[in-house]
Amino acid sequence: MKKYNGLFIFPETLAGDSLKEAIDRVQKEAESNGAVIESIRELGKRAFARPMKKKDAGHYARMVFEMDPAKVNALRDRYVLMEEVFRAEIVVAKEIVTRIEE
Repeated sequence: MKKYNGLFIFPETLAGDSLKEAIDRVQKEAESNGAVIESIRELGKRAFARPMKKKDAGHYARMVFEMDPAKVNALRDRYVLMEEVFRAEIVVAKEIVTRIEE
């Protein structure tokens, strides 16, 4: 199992409970594909650097999870089919090592 970072963008029209439900659905989809969720954090609404598909902003969320690398592509494909997910990006999480010199 490898650790992954998932960044999800939801349409700006989602708000409140609808946004929470969409985030829960993203989490359940990952878990149903064998992922172990470490954390999910809502990052709020942000403007895009340039318009995408005639949209100017979206709600961002970040999910850190562990998953079998062979199943990641299938999970990406599932997110493409979800109407609530505007964009999804999944990348391998790099370990951050902090070294304190004495």
